[in-house]
Amino acid sequence: MLAAFALPMDTAIAADQSAADPTAASAVNAFGACLADGGVGDVLVLVDESGSLRTTDPDGARADALEYFIGQLTSFAVSAGVEVNVALSLFGDSYTVLEDWTPLNRATERGLAQAATSVAEFDDGFDTDYWMALEEARRVLTGQRAAHADVASCQAIAWFTDGEIDFDPRLTDDQAKEYGNSRAFAPDLALDSESAATQAASIATDLICGGGGLADQLRSSGIAVLAIGLDSGDPDFGLLKGISAGGQDAETCGDLPPLGTFNTASDIDGLLLAFDAIGSPGQTPTQIENGVCQGEICGEEAHSFVLDTTTSRVHVLASAEVAGLDVSLETPDGKIIELAPSAIGTAVTMKSRAAAISYEWVTGRTVSIDMEELKAKGWTGQWALTFTDTSATTPDARSTTNVRISSDFSAEIVGATDLQLHSGDVAPLTFTITDPVGGSLPLEDVVGQFMLDASIRFADGSVVVVADNLSYKAFADLPIDVDLATAAIGRATVTMEVQHTTAAVRNKKGKVVVEGSVLQPQVSTATVTVLPPLDYPVSLNAAVDFGEIDSTTPVTAHLAFEGDGCVWLDPAGTRFIAGPVDAGLDLTSGAVSADACQSAADGLDIAFAVAEPDNGTVNGVATVMVAPEGEADSPLAVSVEFTADVRKPYDPVLGTLGFVIAAVLGAGLPLGLVYLLQFWTSRIPDNALVAARIPVTVSGGAVLRDGRSFALTDRDLRQFVGIRAGGARSLTVEGVSMRVRVSRIPGAASSVVATQPGFRCASDARPGVAKDGVSAMLPLAIHHHWIVLVADGATEPQAEVLVLAAGDADQVARDALEQDISDRLPGVLADLCADRESGLDTPAMAAVGAAGASGAGGATVGQDIFSGAVDAPTTGEIDLFGDDPFGD
Repeated sequence: MLAAFALPMDTAIAADQSAADPTAASAVNAFGACLADGGVGDVLVLVDESGSLRTTDPDGARADALEYFIGQLTSFAVSAGVEVNVALSLFGDSYTVLEDWTPLNRATERGLAQAATSVAEFDDGFDTDYWMALEEARRVLTGQRAAHADVASCQAIAWFTDGEIDFDPRLTDDQAKEYGNSRAFAPDLALDSESAATQAASIATDLICGGGGLADQLRSSGIAVLAIGLDSGDPDFGLLKGISAGGQDAETCGDLPPLGTFNTASDIDGLLLAFDAIGSPGQTPTQIENGVCQGEICGEEAHSFVLDTTTSRVHVLASAEVAGLDVSLETPDGKIIELAPSAIGTAVTMKSRAAAISYEWVTGRTVSIDMEELKAKGWTGQWALTFTDTSATTPDARSTTNVRISSDFSAEIVGATDLQLHSGDVAPLTFTITDPVGGSLPLEDVVGQFMLDASIRFADGSVVVVADNLSYKAFADLPIDVDLATAAIGRATVTMEVQHTTAAVRNKKGKVVVEGSVLQPQVSTATVTVLPPLDYPVSLNAAVDFGEIDSTTPVTAHLAFEGDGCVWLDPAGTRFIAGPVDAGLDLTSGAVSADACQSAADGLDIAFAVAEPDNGTVNGVATVMVAPEGEADSPLAVSVEFTADVRKPYDPVLGTLGFVIAAVLGAGLPLGLVYLLQFWTSRIPDNALVAARIPVTVSGGAVLRDGRSFALTDRDLRQFVGIRAGGARSLTVEGVSMRVRVSRIPGAASSVVATQPGFRCASDARPGVAKDGVSAMLPLAIHHHWIVLVADGATEPQAEVLVLAAGDADQVARDALEQDISDRLPGVLADLCADRESGLDTPAMAAVGAAGASGAGGATVGQDIFSGAVDAPTTGEIDLFGDDPFGD
């Protein structure tokens, strides 16, 4: 801890060393503070799809709650003017992307809400694999952080599940084939018994909660876990709570403090309240629980809150245990506003003298209310919301409200951008309260009360309390001195919490009749750098990202310095905070002592290496020693944060299939075993897949879309297709059924057959059409291919093209797909017509056939524009999904 250095109180306020470190801000508020400090938000919504949901959530309440959550999060992003991206994924026995990263705004809200609604359709997962869910989430968020590495990253996982970690034994061959006989974290453990399934859960838990494990990797990366458990089947949520929030009844998980929240719900209304609690980062609601008035409106069961001129907006989510109740708002001047029942999901707007009010019944028991000030008179004072049972038959019923009063006032450091902090100095920090437009709030304009807590966390993890419950009048325009005599050199974070209490309601004599509402703290942060004394070299790198590492080859980063002197790495001072267990992590340099130091002008190279690469995020702190010119015996330690995304080397099973089969045949093993091996390895790869189905016409040898030359738009290729981890043998994409056909020929590539009843299909592969003349043929790697479809009985020269691309395809790849479709689709379509002569009886097929015969690229059918793509074989396939396993 830092020692306090107090100046006379008439010139400064001393930092109070004896005060306790303030309780860490909630994860939701910390996320909001990061956004307010200029960061970009990434929220990964992670939803359980296990089969138990058919019992615990048969009506799909999770989908309605998620749709509400998307709406609240969008409103927050729009009103706060911050950038927030959202992705939606499912987990169970596999991890599936439903919606890839999408910026939140009013234009995208509807599409995201529709994706959220679709989660009700997914309830067939075999396992509830927490490890896989969090590991895939870690990878996705790590990639997203790298995508906007030039700005601060504010990241969170909104995680919904109805059960504890669980693995089911594979008791049949079909189960083993469908779901795999082992899990990625324990590939040698066959899940063929209850005891093996229990052991798998234990291994996964250890990998999540062990020191430096997955939970610590998320926390040290600043990724908040906002967990919601559906408590309708009496599950044990001890582990889920330990991962997210900790506290009472939570299992011990990880070495680092939890960074998250945990809520439970038993039904749709509880889920709405739980998602509402995390739907507006930085604006945590105040929850009030009361009863229900019987017969008539009453004061004792009212949900009351006090507003003043500093609170211009209010959001309330109100819910009761029973339906059919009257809901009313009483204004400060005693008028009653009835929130009459309306159709579920229908917004009703109205105005009082002082407020614009909008409300919507989300369910028969829950209503969402938004209020905005129109003028102060009639707005300021006490408001009260009540549930009333006019039949007076529910005396024991309870009601709950989440009240979110927008204060829009937060603290900041005056002159933070020009702040120069040097270790060994006394730093005067001046704080102010900023108003909604960013200006400093004048003391004379203060109504109610503003209290400040502030602390600094230094690079070595030590914390000093700067302000402890100081009123605005006590700190406004007065510097608070912080002694930096022993402050760790490097990046530090100042966390500020403003506790705002609205003005009390007073009678004409000035006596307080109703105390003001205590709002949830507004949290803000500021990143500062503690520099060494003036004669020491200054590191220009507060942090280093070694990027993605999947080999044992060391990766080097260069640290630059300003000023003269000597620098070296202190290996003994390296701290690995989190990372894969037993990966053999090492940080080295060619300069590791004062005798072998590097000139500051030349900088310092540090190398990160992994002895046994495994999946995980490595976070740590390197200790770099700096010394003035000619004074290597007087060094100071500088903390430099580092991170790396470590991955196991990729093992391309399909790429080595020929070698394996050759080895098997060489050993003289039965041919049936060879076919079994081919069947097991023949899968559509689980790489992220996006698709778009687009109507087109062919005219004069040209492909047209909406009467213009074919082109892909920014709105295309945004629909992600879920593929089970480990690959899939069957898939449905935009109505087209795809299934794997295994080659009869040992070592030959298998293929994918694509069909849709009522359509003739052909692909860009060679050959593009199966022998039945109506199904398309594709390689197993269906990514970066396309299929053309023509409806039976079409009366115009129209078709549709199904475009398949990798989820991470860049613009170059998309442009290549677009050009290939434009060049080759007429010829592929013409060949489809020729292969099916009866198709030429229809005007559509005849017109297309004529167009194709005139040219349009027919000679290049099967051309592979993406390196590495495998053309489908022309003969010798086993269809293990048909009635005849050796049929064509």
